[in-house]
Amino acid sequence: MQARDTTEVDGDGHVLYRRRNQGRYIEKRVRGQIVRLDNRWVVPYNPYLIGRFNCHINVEICSFVKTVKYLHKYIFKGPDRGVVETDEVVDEIKDFLEGRYVAAQEACWRLFGFETNNKSHNICRLPVHLPGQQYVTFKEGTTLHSVIDQNAETKLIKFFELNCHIRALIASGNQGNHMLLRYMDLPLYYKWDVKNNMWKRRVRKIKVFGRINMVPIGTEVFYLRLLLTHVEAPTSFEDLLCFHDIVHPTYKAAYIARGLLQDDSEWENCLQEATVIALPKQVRRLFATLLVFRQPLDPLSLLKTHLDAMSDDWRNDQNCYCKAILSIEEYLSSSDKHLIDFFNIEELNEFGYSNIVDVGGDSNDNIDFDNQNITFLEEDVGRLNEEQYIVFNAVTTAVLNSDFPDRLFFLDGPGGTGMMMPKKSTEKSPIVYLVMYINVLVLILFTRMMNMPIITQ
Repeated sequence: MQARDTTEVDGDGHVLYRRRNQGRYIEKRVRGQIVRLDNRWVVPYNPYLIGRFNCHINVEICSFVKTVKYLHKYIFKGPDRGVVETDEVVDEIKDFLEGRYVAAQEACWRLFGFETNNKSHNICRLPVHLPGQQYVTFKEGTTLHSVIDQNAETKLIKFFELNCHIRALIASGNQGNHMLLRYMDLPLYYKWDVKNNMWKRRVRKIKVFGRINMVPIGTEVFYLRLLLTHVEAPTSFEDLLCFHDIVHPTYKAAYIARGLLQDDSEWENCLQEATVIALPKQVRRLFATLLVFRQPLDPLSLLKTHLDAMSDDWRNDQNCYCKAILSIEEYLSSSDKHLIDFFNIEELNEFGYSNIVDVGGDSNDNIDFDNQNITFLEEDVGRLNEEQYIVFNAVTTAVLNSDFPDRLFFLDGPGGTGMMMPKKSTEKSPIVYLVMYINVLVLILFTRMMNMPIITQ
């Protein structure tokens, strides 16, 4: 703290209290040394509150929006949490077989042969695929022509053909008991004849459900599946693309044109609420989760709207937007996704994305960087003791001499010992790989200070 004659408030709402320099002080021994304590060491306090509540307590006026926002986040952030990842492969089937416990009641039930489960309805699985992209199955030894003939007609294709026939009957006035059905309702009235690859009218009514196979979210086949759940009696793949005499280029466009796809208002409200009660890091993680699992219609608009909140922890950095974008990329990579899967390169470059990361690059590729700003302080060597100097010479010799036999070193020492080795090595070697397991933050701060890229392995 500094001595000042007046109380001031900075731009972020932090109060700089008045601390008069009256020349009075007391001396106190701290860690074996005598320290003078004056007004700069005094924390403003409220004697009434301390006596009333009998605890450490203080009050400050929150006069700025940022201060109020910080307090709300601090209250709702909850306890400290950590994410732990494990590479251990869990074999659930093996664990069940080896660790299964059969109680006496279950053993008796099974000995008498009673049913342990029951099924009220049959489930008819309905495949969905894009034109010419159906799954092909065959047995070993089957000829090519037999495979083509067997897999040319699928349940979906035959569903289209059946609808053409039913619509023709309706147009001619011979509808009979035929109805216009959705794909998932078809098994209620028709059964699949495996031998002849066709849908046949059911003679007797049975309990059955039709369920369309699941497909990856956000893909063209995903929107084809959605159309099949809403459109009655389509006659072809092209018929699903057509709406009000307009043929749309994609199934997603056709789905939107029918007014079946909601807008991004739900995700907008979700992010807006998160910016009020969550930290910027949590907002970035939430946005990455929405991209992967919810597929918003206009992710760029959501990004532009909430990028300030996502980069709030770097607001004093001119590259705060770039760092926020790069942080989102890291969250996406854990789900095997990348920003280029949801945005165009031109959209990302608007935030300076290309200046920080080489899209599609490999972390193991050679990295060229400028060494002119990396200087070695000779006075650091003078501070080394005898044993440290031996290690220092061994490492630097291995860097400068490619024929040196020992080129792998394990360095163990107090804080700061590991900083000198990469610092000196970068003076002669173009690239230094830092393998991080502990003290990650220290190494990151060092590499930022030295303007050197950091590579994790």
